[in-house]
Amino acid sequence: TRTARARMLRGMVAFAEAVDSGALPNLQKLFLFRNQIGDTGMVAFARAITPTPQNRMGGLPALLYVALSGNPGGPAPVDEALVARKK
Repeated sequence: TRTARARMLRGMVAFAEAVDSGALPNLQKLFLFRNQIGDTGMVAFARAITPTPQNRMGGLPALLYVALSGNPGGPAPVDEALVARKK
């Protein structure tokens, strides 16, 4: 439903903001499959984990694995952010 999608969007954006602020610095594995994450949520999460001049690893610096399958949003932004972390 529209309400559920709006709630999920707010949830993923809030999660991304927490990640960007430095929450969960020791998290190594993140399973987000089948969570109805759309493109906007994927982009928000990708921005949170993308390296910056101030934080070479981006949010979730210990992240080794993230599962995103089964979501309506495309994982490309997150994939790009993960590749940038390896440079």
